Amino acid sequence: MALVAALLGACGDDEGRPPPPGTDAGPRIDSGPRTDSGPRDGGPDGALDAGDGGGTGFDAGSGPTCVLGPADVWDLAEEVGVQPRTVPVAARAVGFGVAWTASQDGANNVWFRAVPLAGDPSDAVQITDDYALSRGPALLSLGDSFLVAWYDNSSGNFDVWARPIGTDGAATGSAQQITTSTLRDDNPALVRSGSGVLAAWVEDDMVGGTRIARSRMLSAAGAPSGSPSTVSAPPLSPAEPILTPRSGGYALTWAETRAGASHVIVVPLDATGASAGDPVTVDTEGNSDGTVDAHLGESGGAVVFGVMVSGVRPEVRFRAVTPTGSVSDTLPERSLTIGADERGTDPSIDALGPGYVVAYRALPAGERTTPMIRLLVVDSIGDVVVDGDIAEAASTGGRTSVAVAPDATVLITWSDIEGTTTTLRAARVACD
Repeated sequence: MALVAALLGACGDDEGRPPPPGTDAGPRIDSGPRTDSGPRDGGPDGALDAGDGGGTGFDAGSGPTCVLGPADVWDLAEEVGVQPRTVPVAARAVGFGVAWTASQDGANNVWFRAVPLAGDPSDAVQITDDYALSRGPALLSLGDSFLVAWYDNSSGNFDVWARPIGTDGAATGSAQQITTSTLRDDNPALVRSGSGVLAAWVEDDMVGGTRIARSRMLSAAGAPSGSPSTVSAPPLSPAEPILTPRSGGYALTWAETRAGASHVIVVPLDATGASAGDPVTVDTEGNSDGTVDAHLGESGGAVVFGVMVSGVRPEVRFRAVTPTGSVSDTLPERSLTIGADERGTDPSIDALGPGYVVAYRALPAGERTTPMIRLLVVDSIGDVVVDGDIAEAASTGGRTSVAVAPDATVLITWSDIEGTTTTLRAARVACD
């Protein structure tokens, strides 16, 4: 079926936005045929395109129907400053939770808002309340509650903390300190593990110049158990890890730059969170732009990431991975931004039906003059089934996040940097 949207109109102008990147026509990875069914820019007909659907998982010429209401885009928060960030979102049966960090009264704290399947988001709830620098929140849905994690320097060192909260953001337990090393610990990630939670983070030795990924089991209330496991070792250098399930355990995915190349790495973990095999390089060109997201499960999954082709052209890539988290020549890297007016970065991914939804920041190129948040529905090997623009955006701000509720409602979150201000935004799209 066609994908129809009542698109949001212009939300601001381009003042303060950096110039668009170059449009070098260097080599690209083809994503296969795509059948156009009309304008892709949210033009006068308001329609978003349905692709050919000729890959795996969707019937040819079909895809879900999704609708973006004119009031379903919100500014979640705004602050003075130009700190790029990811705004994590987690889905539950009746809506979503969103977490972020923002400065107030000289401190940087963690905040939360609930977004229902219909209606407006709740008021913001403050999760942390101390004069510390809180950053890098992660949010995990536990069904009838959430667990939020972050890192801050409230102890005198940068450590990772976790706290259980209700679906309204109110604390249901005390903050739990997950790390106690003398080094900087940052960028936590969370995933369900039976009745508990697996946490991962990065230990940064700023003197030694190394970054090491570690993991640890937590209770549903965030209380740590056992000792941390070492997940990676130099020369690997994880930045902002993504933690997902996989067949037989978990997988930790990140983008890194070292030895003159930028790669996307997946490290398999066993059921305890310990390393369970050699790291896997997902990309094929060594030109990652540092933005990456992953959705894996018992039957396999996919990784999406940004690349910079020939140093000037930003593209969004997709690669399917096996149930164990490995890659295969039969599941090649695909470009999701192949048209003359398609450039992009900051991708995110979640499952939708037999395929995935992918959100990203579309950048000016060709006839596209305004950055937009763009939504794709792709099949299991990366063929685009449906695509369309969601809302105007800034050219920079950080990676998007996307989550899908059980009823196929989609929530996309992102951050826009315009001039000296950072605005955190969300858009809700109802799919069937």
